[in-house]
Amino acid sequence: MDIIKFFTVLFVCAPALIFSQTTIKGKVTDIHGNLPFANISLQSGDKIYVGTITDDEGKFSLEADKGSYVLVISFIGYKTLTKEISIVEQNIDLAEIRLTEESNELDEVVITQRRKLIEKKSDHFVVNLSNKNFLQNANSWQTLKKAPLLSAKESRGLSILGKNDVSVYINNRKSNFSGETLINYLKNLPAKSIKKIEIYTSPPARFDAQGNGVINIIMEPNPQEGLVGSASAVLRQSQYNAGRASLDLNYNKGKWNAYTSTWITEGKTYVSEYSAQQFPNLSNTSTHDTDRLNPSTLGVGTKIGVDFNASNTHILGLLLDFNFSKPKIENKTLSNYFTNTVQDSLTLTTVDGKNEKLSYNININHVYKTDTLGSSLSWNFDYFKYKNDQFTENNNFLNNSTIPSQSPIDNFNSGVVQEIENYNIKADYYQVLSDKWNFSLGAQYFQTTTDNEIDLRRFNAGEYIIDPNTSNVFEFEERVASGYISTNYNPNEKFNYSFGLRVEHTNQKGNQLTTNAINENKFTNFFPSAFLKYAPSNNYIFSLSVNNRIVRPAFWQLNPFRYYITPQIFSDGNPFLNPSKTFSTEFSLVAHSKHTFLINYNRQTDVIGQLSRILDDNVLNYYRDNYGVYDIVGGTYVYNYATNNERFESQFTANANYKKLNATPAFNAPFTADGLELDIRLYNYYYFLKDKSLEASLDFYYNKYGPLTQSTLSPVFSMDFTLSKSINNWYLSLFFQDILRTDKYKFELIEDNYRRTNENYYDSRRLVFSLRYSFGKNTVKGKRNRRTNSSIRNRIN
Repeated sequence: MDIIKFFTVLFVCAPALIFSQTTIKGKVTDIHGNLPFANISLQSGDKIYVGTITDDEGKFSLEADKGSYVLVISFIGYKTLTKEISIVEQNIDLAEIRLTEESNELDEVVITQRRKLIEKKSDHFVVNLSNKNFLQNANSWQTLKKAPLLSAKESRGLSILGKNDVSVYINNRKSNFSGETLINYLKNLPAKSIKKIEIYTSPPARFDAQGNGVINIIMEPNPQEGLVGSASAVLRQSQYNAGRASLDLNYNKGKWNAYTSTWITEGKTYVSEYSAQQFPNLSNTSTHDTDRLNPSTLGVGTKIGVDFNASNTHILGLLLDFNFSKPKIENKTLSNYFTNTVQDSLTLTTVDGKNEKLSYNININHVYKTDTLGSSLSWNFDYFKYKNDQFTENNNFLNNSTIPSQSPIDNFNSGVVQEIENYNIKADYYQVLSDKWNFSLGAQYFQTTTDNEIDLRRFNAGEYIIDPNTSNVFEFEERVASGYISTNYNPNEKFNYSFGLRVEHTNQKGNQLTTNAINENKFTNFFPSAFLKYAPSNNYIFSLSVNNRIVRPAFWQLNPFRYYITPQIFSDGNPFLNPSKTFSTEFSLVAHSKHTFLINYNRQTDVIGQLSRILDDNVLNYYRDNYGVYDIVGGTYVYNYATNNERFESQFTANANYKKLNATPAFNAPFTADGLELDIRLYNYYYFLKDKSLEASLDFYYNKYGPLTQSTLSPVFSMDFTLSKSINNWYLSLFFQDILRTDKYKFELIEDNYRRTNENYYDSRRLVFSLRYSFGKNTVKGKRNRRTNSSIRNRIN
């Protein structure tokens, strides 16, 4: 009977016990913005009743019974704030609470807030760089190479493991760099200025639909005023030498924040290629040995930006950036031709030329904070201009002996000019409805025009005469209007739901002025996305996502011009290419912050790629096509290990994908291909000193590629070693890449009775010495990055 009475009383009183507690919430800021990791406590007399810290956005939430308390908010370097609170109602919203800096500065104060290396949010992963020397001391490019779930190679660019065609954002704004320019920018950006990396393996609706993933780099904010900066120099020795220097400055005073970055590179790059061909009649074969040398590659880049905090609710920004490069080209291909294994001729093809690339961007941005909960309205305007001017001379020499004569055959020169102009405007609205529910919506419109001109002149009777069959002028225009809406609901600490829908309408028009061939294309795409997160405890986080994406063809892929590699080999583009579409679903688990599991399925339709065919007279043509459908089932596992004293740390990553291709190319017979793709990485770090100022790392990676259209690619292995030392404001490192010289690409292409084997080496074994000096205050206020037309720039290279 006593038990029955007890449960009866408990049942009757439980609602009162539950709802008698009051939620106290607020947001801590300073004169510059949100203040994360501030200490919040509710005191009753001399005792602390409950306490917490603010999150990344400066927000906090406490629960307490009715009564009188003292709220204490403190942070090192700021005046402690106290406030008496009398709880008589259910919920209290303190809105924004601003702390002021202490008048006396503290010398040599180091604040350490240890966070998990990998965290799982509702729709993305977070890689925290705090307290990870091996991720902080290097430049941003080296950091991204070693960050979990990412892959970064100079020959293949930046990607998420198992996903290509990703977009790079900085502070939630798209980067205005791509290709080699993006790599140079990241190499000149100190990793210490990065707070965290957000990895969207399944991007939500608020991101542009272009690409299969998003990498969002969040810069480290700092409220302190003054001038800070860093200067760095890098020397690289491989087959040839190269150098790079950069200067990064930031000045913050009152409502103004100004920043600039400048970098310059100069040096030689080298690529070695060897190929062997067997033609359909089987009696004719050939070998080609190519040396590609850029004897002098000069690159310069600079950006200048300013942010003005007009008030607590309005922020205005202006950003200008400029990039210029001038590589020279020297290619030599020695070709042997055989009939029935007997050599009958030898040709030498030389390509000499120069290339000038120029781009500049202007961005204007405004952010309006509509309330103290974090709601905002923002807009961006971008103007982007790009020009690529290339001139090459192709000389071919023929002899029936083993040494080519200097008698030219089929010699020509070509001038290729590409100009791209883009206007882009984007608006986003984010509304916080409560501490559990928010939604966002936005719209974007961009217009891109490209002008492409090729002027090919063949050498005949002592002079170069224009060839109308291989010269052309091609204009392309693309207009895209898009809008999205998304919502996020967090009913409790265990569950989180997100849903979104993005709609894009595209108009395209291509015009080959020389032939008056016009092609137009209009289409509308819908991109729904959904995310579910379940966290039964702090040690286990489960998530499930579904979304749709597209990959638009690069502008050079749309260009119908022919590019001759040798007189027997050429490539051309296809102005009728459609975007590739991807449906993706993914399941993930993060366990004890050490183990990360991902399982995903992707279906890619209208896949864009390069195929080959044999024309008359054994001429090989590489062409672009929407050639088929890929079905991909894959998984990724990441394990992080550290000894108790953290003198040794290790990170193991394994990614496996089974790919099946059903191809129906335009000029070849249908075919199927399937295979397993593997990517295995192991990074090991050892700190010789307790302060971690002397560090060594030994890294390994193994990569087995899956089916590549008509080709198969041999596995690749590499081993790297780094030794680095920090001395006050100086940082020195010695990096030895591809120690065993095993990072070579070997592939085999088979089409009907045609067979081609290639072995390419991108001169990846190199020794790199880096030196960086930081000055001014320890950290720098985060720079807002406002770029909306990165999807255009990513399609240039």
